[in-house]
Parts: sequence; structure tokens; C-alpha cells
Amino acid sequence: MPGPRFEREGTLRAGMAMSYSLAWSDVPKITVVIRKAFGYGAFAMCGAGADQTVVLAWPNADFASLPPDSSAMAAHGAEIAAADDPEALKRELEIEYSRASGPLHAAGKINIDDVIEPRETRLRINQALDLALSRRTAPAAPTPRYGVMP
Repeated sequence: MPGPRFEREGTLRAGMAMSYSLAWSDVPKITVVIRKAFGYGAFAMCGAGADQTVVLAWPNADFASLPPDSSAMAAHGAEIAAADDPEALKRELEIEYSRASGPLHAAGKINIDDVIEPRETRLRINQALDLALSRRTAPAAPTPRYGVMP
């Protein structure tokens, strides 16, 4: 979140430290999106592109750069403000943006590996751990780390 309060609290620094740690980790990474995955927060929670073993999503998960209401305002704020019925136009745009935010759309864009039913979660995590173990080519060993922690 932007703003002086969050700067004083060090929110960005904490988020960057978590992302830095995630980037350098070499353990199996299994992501199950059960609710929402928006923007940098999704990436920071081991979202797409974090070298995961597998990324799964429940059918009710939401994916996007921004939530649909924020997307509509960011892309069409002036248009909404100038409309005869701003609320109706905003609702219409939110519906349009929400069509592209579900798990099936994300799976089609190769951001996630599979959409699963909640009851399948434990089984699929076990399968992902087996997959990660089969990919190992050498015993675990310390890895040199470089860079500056935020």
C-alpha cells in the first residue's frame, strides 16, 4: 500500500525481503490459489513465475493484475466520471474485467498448471512433492547466495 504510514511501518521492505527469500530458495514450491491472486501480492505469495514445482487453483480463485473494480477505475476513470450514469458504466466494466479474472482464463494463459476441486488438494500436493523429488539430480547442499537483501 502506498503512503507515509506504510513507509514508516516498512511494509514494502518486509514484502521485498519475502520476495528476495523466495527467489533464492531452492525447496519445492507448490502454490494453491484458493481465493485471490492480484498483482505483486500474487507473485510474492509464490505466484506464477517463481520457479514452482506446480501452481494449482480452486474453481473460485480470482487472477488479475488488479481486482475488477480497481481495473475499471484505473483504465476508464475519466470515462466513468463523464458518463450519464457512472455507477451503471462502472458495473458494466467490472463485469467485463471479471470475465478475464477466473482460474480457467489463467490456466489458458499458462499462469497455472491446473484447476482442481478443493477435495483434490491434498492428493495433488502429494503428487507435486513426488514430482519435485523425482527432479532432484543431486543431494541437497548449501548454495552460495549473492545480492543485497532489501
